[in-house]
Amino acid sequence: MAYSFRITEDYCEASLALEKAGYAWTPRPGDWMLDRDDASVGMLTLPVQDHAQVKRLNVHIPTYVQVSAMLENLEVREVRDREITFMLGDCVAARFGCDEFQADEGLCRLKALVAALQLKAQSPRA
Repeated sequence: MAYSFRITEDYCEASLALEKAGYAWTPRPGDWMLDRDDASVGMLTLPVQDHAQVKRLNVHIPTYVQVSAMLENLEVREVRDREITFMLGDCVAARFGCDEFQADEGLCRLKALVAALQLKAQSPRA
């Protein structure tokens, strides 16, 4: 299993979708981020003094490990069969073909996280 991710345009778009799905980021050193103004990518290297300003100016680009932790926190299960399916309770949050998943596992997992957050927001139990 790969534990990496590639910061591509698609990954940045999925990071924006994650924010729109309700993800609340607490900026910390080591976090990757996308500048809202010029779409440049950078990493926080120093402790953050003004979290609100960092969040106003940037979007978090979560790493593979951070996405995994968020999926686990939401109790999203990954089922591997003919397809890779991400389940939130009894509901399918996202499904990917094996070739698509193998080509960019990090992106698929981030998209699954976005879908799970959206599904949770729509759930009457949420």
